[in-house]
Amino acid sequence: MNGSGHATLPAFTSPPPTSAQSFLIAAQEFYSAVEVLVAENSGKTARAWALLSAQTLEGLLKAYLSYTGMTEKQLRDKENFGHNLEKLWDESVTKGLNIPAAPPQWCKTLNSEYHKPYYRYPMGLNGMSLPAPIPMMLELKEILDKVKVAIRP
Repeated sequence: MNGSGHATLPAFTSPPPTSAQSFLIAAQEFYSAVEVLVAENSGKTARAWALLSAQTLEGLLKAYLSYTGMTEKQLRDKENFGHNLEKLWDESVTKGLNIPAAPPQWCKTLNSEYHKPYYRYPMGLNGMSLPAPIPMMLELKEILDKVKVAIRP
């Protein structure tokens, strides 16, 4: 108690999130946006939900790899990982994440739009191939759940 008769509480302190937690937080937010855009089912948001799905998967895999000891610098390295979803998938399997050994077709399709040559924009394209949203979302949710369990302290 201080002299005025009021209790004084200690200052609230909270450590900043780890890299793994930061990647997971972002992935969860992106996944929530994917759910909203897919539920809209308008066709006008297809490119947006595909890009956010790729961001979700990248964040989940980087969260897991960060948890296993990889540094942000290693994960950003464009020659090794960068935005390459298939390489991140393979490394996550190697490091013990309980997901199928081979990336599913939806991951490969997202990677073709998300990683080099970056077909995120339709310059010179007549169309884009996107994964079926509902099966992809169900598998993304499974991966999200597995990563959350894996990196919980």
